[in-house]
Amino acid sequence: MNVTNLASGITMITWGDPSEKNCISNYVFKWQSNDCGTDQNQDTTTEEPSTETTNDIDYVTTTPMETTPEPPSDGVECEWTDVSSDGKLREYLLTDLQGCELYTFQVFINENSTAKASQNFTSAEKLVSAVNEPSPIAYPTQLHWTWSSPRNHPKCVANYKVTLTGPIQRSENKTMNVITEETFAIFDDLDPCGIYLVEIVPNQLNGSAGTKYQEQSTVGEDQPSVIQDPVVEPEAYSMEVSWKTPEYADLCIDGYRLSGWMEYDKLIEVEALSVTTQNTSVVFDKNLLACQVYIIQIIPYTKESLDGQLRQVGVETKAAIVDYTKVKLEKTKAGSEFIDLTAFNADYNNSCPTIFALFTCNATTQVRNPYAERYVEGHSKQGFNASLSPLSPYATYVCRVILYNVAGPSEAAVVADVHTTTYFPEQPENVMLEKSTVSSLLFNWQPPTYTNGPIKYYQAFLMRHEASYFVPAECAEVEQDTKSETKGDPSVNFTGLAPAVRYVMQVAAQNDFGMGIYTAPVIGITLPAVSDIVTQLTVLSQGPVNNNAVYGANVTITWKVPCKSNGDIEYFQLAFNGTRKNFAPVSFERQVELDTGNKQGRMSYTETEMQPQFDYTVEVSVKNRNVEQLSSSVPGSWQSPPGLPTIPSEELIKQMRANVEETSNPTKTAIVRLPADIMTSESGDIKWVALMVSQKNCAGVPHLRYDVSSDWPKVLSYQEAGADGTGDCSLEYQTTEERWHPQPVQRQRRDGKLTSDEEIVFTIGVDKCSEIKKTYCNGPLLPDTDYNVVVRLFTASGYSDAAVLNFKTKAAIKVTLILVSVCSCLLLAFVLGLTVLWVRKRLAWKRDSGQGIEDPFGNVIAKNFAIFYTEVAKPEKLAREFKEITVVALELSYSASELGCHKNRYADIYPYDKNRVILDIDAEGSDYINASFIDGHTRKKEYIATQGPKPESVMDFWRMILQYNVRVIVQVTQFREGNTIKCHEYYPYNVRGLTVTIKSKEVLELYDRTELTVVHDKYGLKEKVIHYYFKKWPDHGVPEDPMHLIMFVKKVKAEKRPSYSPIVVHCSAGVGRTGTFIGLDLIMQRLKSESKINIFETVKKLRFQRMKMVQTQQQYTFLYACTYELVKHKIPRAALKMEGRPKSVTEPDIPAPKKVSFPDVDVGSEYVSSAPMIDAENGVPILQLPARFSGQRRSSPPGENDGQTTSSNM
Repeated sequence: MNVTNLASGITMITWGDPSEKNCISNYVFKWQSNDCGTDQNQDTTTEEPSTETTNDIDYVTTTPMETTPEPPSDGVECEWTDVSSDGKLREYLLTDLQGCELYTFQVFINENSTAKASQNFTSAEKLVSAVNEPSPIAYPTQLHWTWSSPRNHPKCVANYKVTLTGPIQRSENKTMNVITEETFAIFDDLDPCGIYLVEIVPNQLNGSAGTKYQEQSTVGEDQPSVIQDPVVEPEAYSMEVSWKTPEYADLCIDGYRLSGWMEYDKLIEVEALSVTTQNTSVVFDKNLLACQVYIIQIIPYTKESLDGQLRQVGVETKAAIVDYTKVKLEKTKAGSEFIDLTAFNADYNNSCPTIFALFTCNATTQVRNPYAERYVEGHSKQGFNASLSPLSPYATYVCRVILYNVAGPSEAAVVADVHTTTYFPEQPENVMLEKSTVSSLLFNWQPPTYTNGPIKYYQAFLMRHEASYFVPAECAEVEQDTKSETKGDPSVNFTGLAPAVRYVMQVAAQNDFGMGIYTAPVIGITLPAVSDIVTQLTVLSQGPVNNNAVYGANVTITWKVPCKSNGDIEYFQLAFNGTRKNFAPVSFERQVELDTGNKQGRMSYTETEMQPQFDYTVEVSVKNRNVEQLSSSVPGSWQSPPGLPTIPSEELIKQMRANVEETSNPTKTAIVRLPADIMTSESGDIKWVALMVSQKNCAGVPHLRYDVSSDWPKVLSYQEAGADGTGDCSLEYQTTEERWHPQPVQRQRRDGKLTSDEEIVFTIGVDKCSEIKKTYCNGPLLPDTDYNVVVRLFTASGYSDAAVLNFKTKAAIKVTLILVSVCSCLLLAFVLGLTVLWVRKRLAWKRDSGQGIEDPFGNVIAKNFAIFYTEVAKPEKLAREFKEITVVALELSYSASELGCHKNRYADIYPYDKNRVILDIDAEGSDYINASFIDGHTRKKEYIATQGPKPESVMDFWRMILQYNVRVIVQVTQFREGNTIKCHEYYPYNVRGLTVTIKSKEVLELYDRTELTVVHDKYGLKEKVIHYYFKKWPDHGVPEDPMHLIMFVKKVKAEKRPSYSPIVVHCSAGVGRTGTFIGLDLIMQRLKSESKINIFETVKKLRFQRMKMVQTQQQYTFLYACTYELVKHKIPRAALKMEGRPKSVTEPDIPAPKKVSFPDVDVGSEYVSSAPMIDAENGVPILQLPARFSGQRRSSPPGENDGQTTSSNM
């Protein structure tokens, strides 16, 4: 048997054929509701429906019978029965079952009491009816709804949806939904007295809605809250009060009750303010006072006379203006600068308090303080007191008062002819210094504009302030009494003053009341006068330098600045005078500026242009600015030390000879003849001579030595050198006695006659050393031996080897002598040939191509540069040398410049990638700037060479300055030259948080020095940068005077900066003038540290770091001229000492160069010309050298040309 619930809600029961289907006469169907009646036992379980069948045993009459359940006590039908006589029936329909309930269906056949089949099933789901017996319970803010389950099909209910909408009294309703499985619902937060529409809908198990129930219900009443937003619109004697209904329980309100009283009298109710209304506004227009504060109370009440919460509103009626005719104004007191006033308000009809009273006083005449006013707050309704100041003394005023309340100002009450009293006079005006002399100051002034009474006289005083010149710290303070003068006239002349002193003068006026205050101090400076003499003068002579080619000595003169210089010291004048026997006297002057950095006032000056062994005097005097006369001089004296003996001339060397032919024993002795002129030297008097002998094939060619020393040099003696044959060969030894001062004798001709010339004669090898106890013995020579003789000359400062002579003693066999002579000649010719070949190759201009270029001359020591310069400075040679630099082919990468090409000033000038300056990436993603790092002489990245900033690269330029901690900028171009812009003006500057301002500027003849402050707000950076601008570089060409650029380089290098901070140098393209400036500094550095020069190599290295450095031949030539000036004026002391060190034995012999004399031309002559000139004598273009004197010189004979003369052993 099967049970099927159809969509229509009908349950269809079907079954198959029974086993004895032909014996069926009728069917009895019984079904019952399992849930009917009392609740089922909680322990029972519902099993799945099943079909039970029994065999047809119609003949069995006795079968067990089921017990039919009794109907429930409530009368509800729980069981049903139906009979069918159709034996072929195989289905049965149940149509009126309660939906969703559990039923049991049984089938009986014929009259059997035992069911043939039985099955439990659940009926189909059907539409549920509305809830049963719904009812509400009302509270002030709640509604409780309860109900019973629907009568029809209650088992099909899943839950209930309860919807509450309202209150319907309002224009906008609120809807609340509750889903519950219970038979009740509670709604909170409802409006008291609100009418709500409720709807209860059962939701069925299949999700559909059952029959809904709708009804209205009212919420309970509650106490209303206070009214909202009360608004009071008062007038002077009326007011309108309006409000909004309470926020809570407003639906319960039936009306409003109003009452009121005065603010300060709350016990008495104002009858005019008592009223009851059902509106939300009331107008009160009777019996009210102006400027009166009232308290109005509003209470809402409900229909059941339940009072709501009260609310009180304060209101003040509008104000009225004070009646000025009832205001009394009087003066109570008057002084020199004030007037005291009192005002009384007698307008009793106006209860409005006065906010403030404005008192004013106006002068009737022209005075310093013509007007004064005072505001007084209204602390009371009637009385006001005020003191008006500042007023002018001894003046007449008209005073007024205006009273202000909330209604506005009243008209003014007036009191006239109020007078102030007298007072001290004011300061005299326009005090100024009329005249200044060395010992007096004349001041004048004008009387005070406002005297505050008749002026009786003026009191002036003068006090010394300070000297207007530099005063050493050790000087005693000058004390001087204050000078005072009483004058009736507006002028005073103070006399008996010290020169060049700042004085402070003040003056005050006196009237009948008393003396006024003094004026601000006025500075008066007396004129300067001749200074006192300097003190503590000392002279310290030093030298000479260890160099026999160039004399170098100095003298340091120290003195103390006078305590009373009586003016601003312009300079100290040092007058030098030098004399030496048989030499022309020398005299020159030096001007030394005051060193204010030395607070003790100690001055020092070192003079280097000394002549050897001159007796010098110096006279130091003081020159003050604006004073023509010098002070008295203070003398000092010394003798400059003699220099090392200079190398004799070729003519004198040719006169030196050593031979054995003139001796009686040519195998053991030799005669040395020296010209007597070697005892006379510009370097100083020759005090001693020594002869140094050595075996030629043992020690080789002797080195020509020199040394500065007061001690006798350590040399070997005859025995120590093995010159007696005990050794393998004879080393160099001294054969003359220690400190031998030879006496010249007349020279003898070959015919035996004496000449007028003198010579020094010494015979080597005549002593028997075994019998002599002297340190140095003149022992015999070895036969058939080649010897070298070094002639050593001594001055008081040291010695210098003048020449090397050679000779050979005779041998016993003539053939041996001939062979040795021939071999010596051949060897000498071979050596001379090699020497000539080496010199010619050394001077050759041929170089290899490519990047490994050898310089043409190598390094030139400073003392030989003048000789070298005469050869290389010829234009055709410089042109050829410069051409070799310009053809250098550099295959270096410059790809970064292609990305930033718009930032390049010139299309053919850009930095190499290897050493370009890399910036932090900017907003455009670029790190490029047209700038290159340049190495110094000993320091990497000492400079940054860059182009002149363009408008689009100024920000990059200052970013570079900050990023690389630059402290010094050098500009060697003008911003505009002619009609061409060479460089964009990049300071002052203020763009995107980067600010460059000028802190100070110093304008000099050669250059401008500007101190800049660079601030970057974004990164919090602030740096001080010094900007140097060289002004002596013309539009075209090079500076007129090389010394201008040399001085400028020294000034820039003297600027203090950190060791890690590079110097930025720029012109327009950043290669020509920039390269010349950096190149000159490199030359100066190397000249100072090594005393060597190589201009070609210097420029070549610059071009490997930035293209086209030293761009033109004219600039290249100018570097040579600058170097010539450096060497000519001053060879660095350190370099000279280095050159003077003893050389090692293995060092090759360097021929001693001849002394170089620089051109003797006045200092004021023309400087270097930018173009070569033509030598009138030879017709060869030469470079015009700067006409300055330095170093040693010989006086030219009368009539001899003053041009440059040099000689060289190079």
